[in-house]
Amino acid sequence: MDGKSTAVTVRNNVFTNTSGNILGKGTSFTPPYTLPIVEASKVKALVTASAGATLPATGCSSSSSNVAPTVSISSPTNNATFTAPASITISATATDSDGSIAKVEFYNGTTLLGSDNASPYSYTWSNVAAGSYSITAVATDNLGATTTSSAVTVVINAAPQKATLTKQGAGSSNQTIILGSAITNFSYAWANANTVTVTGMPAGIVVNINNSTKTVSISGTPTEIGVFSYAVTTVGGSPDSTRRGTIIVNSIVTGFELDESSQKPIISYHSNLGLFKLNNSDVVDIQIFNMNGVLVDEFLKVSDVSFGHNYMSGIYIVKVKGESYRIVKN
Repeated sequence: MDGKSTAVTVRNNVFTNTSGNILGKGTSFTPPYTLPIVEASKVKALVTASAGATLPATGCSSSSSNVAPTVSISSPTNNATFTAPASITISATATDSDGSIAKVEFYNGTTLLGSDNASPYSYTWSNVAAGSYSITAVATDNLGATTTSSAVTVVINAAPQKATLTKQGAGSSNQTIILGSAITNFSYAWANANTVTVTGMPAGIVVNINNSTKTVSISGTPTEIGVFSYAVTTVGGSPDSTRRGTIIVNSIVTGFELDESSQKPIISYHSNLGLFKLNNSDVVDIQIFNMNGVLVDEFLKVSDVSFGHNYMSGIYIVKVKGESYRIVKN
């Protein structure tokens, strides 16, 4: 090759230029042929160097289009549940085969929550209210290509609330009554629970639980004597709540004898008349004191006497023959 020709012709292994001058001879075109493979980016240089031809820049190119990144949410898992107000750390894995990841953005639906520019990619979503949410991650590579991950659903449940019991009604939760007398009605209202249980009430007390109105009413007339500590407890709360009270049911006459060997007088209470009656075989003196020790009544040398019809409600001490009895006027 003379380095001056821009084109050559080869016939029978003889090289001539456009003027017909012989430039050289060779056996390169004698079969079998061997064709070396070169990289595409070097083709232009080889052709130009060999033939002096000028090829357009676009005639032989090795450039290719940008490959979009890949991204997926690794945490939380689909349908994961939390309790409000929730704090959720969203983590994603992102790669780019022909470049690098510029950023990963995190979305709730179409609302941008936040972004992270460096691996490991994550965002903490705080104070999330109760509800169901669809979250995605969007990866952007160094050339601006983006990919959106598959959506992940998270469910935020409402925070549990402690059950409550609220006293209602005129009656006190603690009452002292005489056997045969009704208690003053009272009730409890509850919230954040399914129902209630009531335990420890004396026989004769009626407990009415209404799950529709979420109330429990307590009424009735006790038929047994004693001190009854009761409990009203919610069921299904988180946690449950308990309210306690005491109902004391006294007998008509209660007390203690100072002299166990003596003959006991018989004292009875007539509720319809509002008085007490002493029935004793002996003639005795009887004194009645209030709880302050003040003498309110006295009967001398009697065996059959009625008293108390004009007494105020309360507790009194009856002394007969050196013995003391506690009586309760209803």
